[in-house]
Amino acid sequence: MNNSGFTQLVNTSTGEVIAQREGNLIDECKKIWLVEMGREIIHVSHSDYVHPFKFFTAIHGEKQISLYNDFFGNIEPELEPSWMGSAKEFTELQERITAQEWSVFDDEGNWLGTSEY
Repeated sequence: MNNSGFTQLVNTSTGEVIAQREGNLIDECKKIWLVEMGREIIHVSHSDYVHPFKFFTAIHGEKQISLYNDFFGNIEPELEPSWMGSAKEFTELQERITAQEWSVFDDEGNWLGTSEY
């Protein structure tokens, strides 16, 4: 297996990255990703996207997100977030999250991921 670059599932019309894994995993991803009409699996050497564990989709690494510990739900709560930062920063600290339940939202209130996924 070649671990360089990234394997991505992309929307061919918009260029949106739907899913991403590190490495050249095209054959493996063909078996687990739904590649419908208008989508394709590609390999790229560089990516500005991240796909954190337990997130529903890949997102731009600079996208600002809010983490709510001890919360599960698809509507952003009217509480102070436990943590705020970029999606890329989240991937680097994700292993240190100690809450049993958590949910993450972007700055538009979109539900991006949860410990329960």
